[in-house]
Amino acid sequence: MASIGTTTATLACFLLLLSTPFTPYAEDPSINCSDVEILVPCLGYVTGKAKAPASSCCLGVQHFYTTAGSTAESHTSVCECFKEEAKGHRDLKPERVSKLPSVCLHTKKYPFKLSLDMDCSDLHQ
Repeated sequence: MASIGTTTATLACFLLLLSTPFTPYAEDPSINCSDVEILVPCLGYVTGKAKAPASSCCLGVQHFYTTAGSTAESHTSVCECFKEEAKGHRDLKPERVSKLPSVCLHTKKYPFKLSLDMDCSDLHQ
C-alpha cells in the first residue's frame, strides 16, 4: 500500500502534466515549439521581477535565435511558437520582451526583433 506522501506526490505530478500546455510542431518540421521553452529562465526579467536577465536566460536567447535559423520560413515558425507560448503569460512587460535580445546579445544585429505584437508573416520589414 502506498504511503500518503507517495500518493500526494504522484497526484501532484499528474496534475502538473495536465496543466502543461501542448506544444505542437511549427510549420517548419525542423522546428519544435518546445524549443521556445528555452526562454523560461527569462520570465523573471520580462515580467519585471528581476532587474537583469539571468545568464541562463541569455543562453536561451542565443539558442532561440540559433533555432530560428536563417530562412524566412524558419523565422516565421519560431515567431509563431514564441507568440503562442507568450499567450500563457499575461504579466509580460512588452518593453522588456523587446529589449531582451539586445540586453542578452549585446548587439543590434539579430535575425528579427522580438515583441509580443510582432507580425510573424512580415518579420523583415
